[in-house]
Amino acid sequence: MRLVRFEAFGFKSFADRTVLDFRGGITGFVGPNGCGKSNVVDAIRWALGEQSAKSLRGEEMQDVVFRGSRDRKPSGYAEVTLLFDNQDATLPIPHSEVALTRRLYRTGESEYLLNRQPCRLRDIKGLFLDTGIGVSAYSVIEQGRVGALVQGTAQDRRAILDEAAGISRFRAHVHQSMLKLERVEQNLLRVTDIRDEVDGRLKSIRRQASRARRYRELELEVRSARASLGHSRLRRLEAEADALRARRAELEDRCACAQAAQARTVADLAGIETRRALAEEARRTASEDLARAQEQARSCALRQEDATRRLADLGREREAVVLGRADVEGRIRAQEERLAALESEAARLDDDRRQAEEQVAGADARAAALQSGIRDAQQALERARTALMDAVRNESDAANERRGIEAELRAREEEAARLAEALSR
Repeated sequence: MRLVRFEAFGFKSFADRTVLDFRGGITGFVGPNGCGKSNVVDAIRWALGEQSAKSLRGEEMQDVVFRGSRDRKPSGYAEVTLLFDNQDATLPIPHSEVALTRRLYRTGESEYLLNRQPCRLRDIKGLFLDTGIGVSAYSVIEQGRVGALVQGTAQDRRAILDEAAGISRFRAHVHQSMLKLERVEQNLLRVTDIRDEVDGRLKSIRRQASRARRYRELELEVRSARASLGHSRLRRLEAEADALRARRAELEDRCACAQAAQARTVADLAGIETRRALAEEARRTASEDLARAQEQARSCALRQEDATRRLADLGREREAVVLGRADVEGRIRAQEERLAALESEAARLDDDRRQAEEQVAGADARAAALQSGIRDAQQALERARTALMDAVRNESDAANERRGIEAELRAREEEAARLAEALSR
């Protein structure tokens, strides 16, 4: 297995996509200081999974992303791809070529790709164990690493020798197994603690289970009792609903009767109003007749007083004539004739006065009768109004009672529906 191709984009000084092919023999990079020779080694170490930014000569991992220059914008991510020839099946995967890619975005997100498929860093490290290729393997020795190995500790040299001898994989497996054993021991300790705690709580849980069984039995009994109670309440509510329906029908009949009585009372009231208007018209006519009769009576009284005065004057004249009878006999006869005429006229005026008085008495009687009729009509009107108010009040009471019964009936029907639903459940 050997490295046949190197490709970098946006890594440190590799602003453009850079591709290096290694076809055989020994490849060397020659150039002045600062041209980017060490960046190739850093890119290879970074692609193999280097996690230390200081080992890559930086302060943080985002320093490997191209920062830009005066003429170029900074790159959004860094990517390095290593292509290995695997025709000898050194790597345990069924591919003749293996492409390892690492990508880091400026936001800090990182990803690894193996043959363009996402994978984990752990998978890559496990794949390259015992191959001599890795971050700490002997295949990548950067500047100053040889002196560090010569002057390093025995453990550092042993790690390189284990890698060269092909036992680093087994050491890694042993390390992983030891870590698993430690986790198993910790889990056993936790299980032992949990078992001790569960043993202490087992009696309490058994008592709670017994109580739970007893609770279920009692709950079944309560459900049965509630069902029977619901049956009885449902029957009782149905009976009350029937009674309320009958009561509502009775109230509706009473309301209809009250409405009919109200209509009759309104018709009677209209008739009474009509009769009252006729009686009022008759009263006005009688009052006018009475006024005319009283005027005639006053006129007759004035005429009678005039005739009485004239009769008194004639009497005085008659006495004077008697004294001078001899001289004025002719005048006496004339005056006697006038006296007879006046007496006849006085008699006629007396008859007219008596007729006028009779007419006044008749008008008074008719007026009294009309007044009595008006009073009777007014009393009948008051009684009709009282009856109408009673009918309206009875109708309002009946309507209020009907609404109350309907509300109670609806409440009973809703309760019956809930009980029926509960019973069905």
